[in-house]
Amino acid sequence: LLGIVNEETFKHIYGQFFPFADTSSYAHLVFATFDLRASGCVTFEDFLLCLSTLCRGSIEDRLRWIFTLYDTKKSGKLTQEDFYVTIRAVYSLLGNVSSPRYDLDTIREHTAFVFQRFDKLHHGYITIQDFMSFCLSDQTIVQSIDGLRTTV
Repeated sequence: LLGIVNEETFKHIYGQFFPFADTSSYAHLVFATFDLRASGCVTFEDFLLCLSTLCRGSIEDRLRWIFTLYDTKKSGKLTQEDFYVTIRAVYSLLGNVSSPRYDLDTIREHTAFVFQRFDKLHHGYITIQDFMSFCLSDQTIVQSIDGLRTTV
């Protein structure tokens, strides 16, 4: 069918943007957020809706999309493991060009640090409300997310 992309095709296309990196894990996460019907395919309409959210949505809309990206188990709560999966995928986008080089211990330490900043109540998980509240109260995050409007 015309205008429909499966995950393998999506990964291939995504990989063209990062030729020296392992994009598979991150592309999988992004694909899951674009696959609005959980059908295993992204339609052109799905793609446009997500792209519109990222480019023209409110800061809250974009933060909800990011929460969905991190919610790897689709549980509605982010755990440290969810953060690890996403942060590790981001590190793999750096490929051979990262300096200094990273290893799994570095990623685990970075994950623990970031998760502790978000998990202010020490529940071991973060709700969408916790996530939104934390992000909206941090001017650096707000500016970074706001930058998506001009870079996507």
